[in-house]
Amino acid sequence: LLTGALHEDALADCADAFRAGRKPERILEILKDSRIGVFGAVALLLAMLLRWSSLPAIGGGPGHFLLAVAAAHGVGRCAMVLLAWIAPPAGHGLGAAFQASLTRGGVVAAALQMAALALACGWKAALVMLTGAALVTLSARRYFVRRIGGVTGDCLGATGYLVESFILGMFTCRNCTW
Repeated sequence: LLTGALHEDALADCADAFRAGRKPERILEILKDSRIGVFGAVALLLAMLLRWSSLPAIGGGPGHFLLAVAAAHGVGRCAMVLLAWIAPPAGHGLGAAFQASLTRGGVVAAALQMAALALACGWKAALVMLTGAALVTLSARRYFVRRIGGVTGDCLGATGYLVESFILGMFTCRNCTW
């Protein structure tokens, strides 16, 4: 309710747009379309099921659960900031406006908040969380720049959603000692 499902929309839009063989102009056109296609619907359903099923599987008490959810959410949002900082904009929409508004101080503050949230979960969890977030973010940057020359707001939102999903899944590991 708080985000207006903005990042879910981004994930669905990216799933619809980034199919093999599409030209960059067509991808950008689909990203601007407010309708959802079959690939977007399936991606959204699978991602929501993954996230929903991970919540009761998070080990530990209520404090650990809240910390894990807060860290997943915060690190996912910071991944969006970092991706916006390191990738060129593709287009002139909300993503480009967000990128233009970023300052070095704001990016550093977001990165410090991300590190603090991750470290609050313990150093082992933080290492896995931050490494996974970095790999997802750098992979997303490489993919989006190769396909459309940069990132849009949907690219940023989808990346944040994927990082958050990775972290929620990470906390469901029963054999891990974090």
